[in-house]
Amino acid sequence: MDRTSDHIQNYTSFVCNLCETEKLTHLDPSGLARVVDHGSRLAEYQDKLSTRYGVIADVIREANYYSRQD
Repeated sequence: MDRTSDHIQNYTSFVCNLCETEKLTHLDPSGLARVVDHGSRLAEYQDKLSTRYGVIADVIREANYYSRQD
């Protein structure tokens, strides 16, 4: 999908909803920005975002795991 402000908002909403439903640590704004950047890397274009939400969700879960190890 194109990397528009609306799609970025949808991406961040997806992450926030995932954190809420799975009781994960919420990401701060810089963390959300990094997830969006990772979505662009997965799409292999800077002006696109990956729609592989399962992969994005796994990254958030892994980050949550490591954040709780500290």
